Amino acid sequence: MSATERVIGGDEVRVNQAGNAQVDLRLPWYRSLAPSTVEDIAVSIDGHTIPRNELTVEINGIESELDAIADRWQETWFVQDRAIVRFPAPEDLNGAVNTTLSITLRIPYILTGPDSALKRSTSETRKLSVVREEQP
Repeated sequence: MSATERVIGGDEVRVNQAGNAQVDLRLPWYRSLAPSTVEDIAVSIDGHTIPRNELTVEINGIESELDAIADRWQETWFVQDRAIVRFPAPEDLNGAVNTTLSITLRIPYILTGPDSALKRSTSETRKLSVVREEQP
């Protein structure tokens, strides 16, 4: 699998004490892009799709709802930096889970029409270990 086909940036789904889960997300492109180029992100755990409105993404240390990313055009998401996708953890999230992470990017410098740019969707499914944050 080439670097532009990999989306999942780690080997685990981390769950904090508040019951929120997170997965590392890679930028599946060969060049850095602005966060505003993210058109959509989707997460599925063991076949259960997490609703889009429950997802947030942290890029460059700033957490945003998916619809708010469009305003982040003045910064750069570097290829080597991981983003973090957060969502409420399903109640039965334990052990190892089949995780599908998908992202759709708008590539602004590849035009496909007078007013449109290339949209590229990339999806990856892997079995990830669930790691729960320990109680203090």
